[in-house]
Amino acid sequence: MGEVGINKITDLMGKVVLDKYFWLMWLMPIVASGFSVSVQARGELFAQILLVAFYGFAFFYVFYFLLTFIPSHKITNILKGTLCLISLVLTGIDFFSAYYLHTGFTPALVGTLLATNLRETQEFMHAMLLPHWGFVCAYVLACGGFLGFVRGGGGGKILAPNFRFGVLLAVFGCLGGKTGRPIY
Repeated sequence: MGEVGINKITDLMGKVVLDKYFWLMWLMPIVASGFSVSVQARGELFAQILLVAFYGFAFFYVFYFLLTFIPSHKITNILKGTLCLISLVLTGIDFFSAYYLHTGFTPALVGTLLATNLRETQEFMHAMLLPHWGFVCAYVLACGGFLGFVRGGGGGKILAPNFRFGVLLAVFGCLGGKTGRPIY
């Protein structure tokens, strides 16, 4: 890649600003992963949290990096809001299904809900959501409270771009060593 290519990448990485929406999209799946079915079955809390934290950070960071190429702030904000909403809804469903149903938000669960008739699905949703309405409200309030109390959006400027790039390369290298194949 050469010295010039790495300098261009690190210059672009320096323009990535990790705002409060990024941190919310990254943190809520980490919290929900503590209640996942794999943690309940195997008890591997630390490994699950690290896995979700790493891949969530990598995914959302790449998304924010790609948003730097869009010149319009309006479109960028719409895309950030859309991804934040989708992420929080799916995390909420996963959190709820793991905590109350002791199952993951999997294609099997979705298939079961879609395979039944509409009346049964509505009865199931009423039987599960209405008694646990406080959980849903607490989740929404926690997300809204996080956005209300976290100020600004300059969290991405804390680390130098070269350091962030080096950390990402090191983590990918470690994962490659664990699997026996390098990840490039």
